[in-house]
Amino acid sequence: MSQLTLPACPICHARDSLSPETMVRGEQSFLWYQCAECGSVLLSDYYKTQMPGFGWSKVSAKDLGAMFMLEFTKEGKTASIMLQPGDSGGTSALITTE
Repeated sequence: MSQLTLPACPICHARDSLSPETMVRGEQSFLWYQCAECGSVLLSDYYKTQMPGFGWSKVSAKDLGAMFMLEFTKEGKTASIMLQPGDSGGTSALITTE
């Protein structure tokens, strides 16, 4: 599986406030990033709106207060997105594909 990349925040396009880390383990790919500018509600709405345009079907979207958990499928693959407030403001995001 190819490694996920994220050169800038998908909403505010900030590069300086983004701290991306990636890892590939077998068939799983992980991308973690924190954007100091955007809130978790804004990012949740973004992924719920944009993922279907890339062929992903929404399986679930859970609003757990300050945390959001989204799951999408496409061609036998699953993408899970967890969004929560960052340690120093903004949002921390973990995207897993398998």
